[in-house]
Amino acid sequence: MQDELSYDQFHARADRIYRVAGEYADEAGVRAFARAAPLLAPTLKQDFPEVEQAVPFARFSSVVSKGDKQFYENEGFFC
Repeated sequence: MQDELSYDQFHARADRIYRVAGEYADEAGVRAFARAAPLLAPTLKQDFPEVEQAVPFARFSSVVSKGDKQFYENEGFFC
């Protein structure tokens, strides 16, 4: 739980940062996730004037490289 409360604390106005989360239910039970439809970010900004900025948050699996180093990232996220 502490990790979840410490994200983005380096920002000067961290108390104004929110993350939208969702739930998915199936026969195996209910699972929570931190992703949403790609259009949610621009829709929130358009429909709610109090939303100053909004960015999508997505998961990816890909080869990541820097210079001549490469590795496969199976659980990457970007926004």
